[in-house]
Amino acid sequence: MVPGGIEAKHYHDGIELEYVIRGNSGTHKKGQIYFRKRGEIHEGINDSKNDLVFLCLTIPAETKRNTHYL
Repeated sequence: MVPGGIEAKHYHDGIELEYVIRGNSGTHKKGQIYFRKRGEIHEGINDSKNDLVFLCLTIPAETKRNTHYL
């Protein structure tokens, strides 16, 4: 995610695991793993001056049909 990037509040119909490879922001910290339950509302905001890089696994796989933006 580029500096200043925002992924609006949303939730998934499945679970999500997210590992932060590089960068720190108000919502993500390098080396941390985030687990989000089905239906858990979350957002991503890169309020830093550096790129934020993370690996995200959503089960079932993320699609436009099972990701719901608010």
